[in-house]
Amino acid sequence: MDETDRKIIRMLQQNARVKYTEIAESIGVPEATVRYRVKSLLSEGIIKKFTVEVSSHGIRCLVFIRADPKTELSDICQQILKLGDEEEQVQRVEFIHEITGDFDCVTLVRGRTPQELNELIDKIRTIPGVLATSSNLILREHR
Repeated sequence: MDETDRKIIRMLQQNARVKYTEIAESIGVPEATVRYRVKSLLSEGIIKKFTVEVSSHGIRCLVFIRADPKTELSDICQQILKLGDEEEQVQRVEFIHEITGDFDCVTLVRGRTPQELNELIDKIRTIPGVLATSSNLILREHR
């Protein structure tokens, strides 16, 4: 992957619907080059999918989770993802990642109100194998 690929990826991350001609003009290459590069990035698995970002209405929070070493971490992650599926109208769990450091995983959760967010975090705390959590509200996102 070279600098041209990185520029293409950055533009697609900002707007997955941007036209190839607009990318080409912006980075100074022919449109056919952009088309070929995107196709290659997809086939190599560097670009996995084009996605929609839902407006972040409500309150978002990073929840760091410490797990009991005797508990399978993937089981805890699946339970958290199920919490996000309980209410179909709102995506409540945006992601969950296993991490290194003082905590074992981190999830980004969303609630419409502080009370709703707190209830979701309380549900995470009751999942078998969750030993501790640390929550951080997201104030502003920079891109």
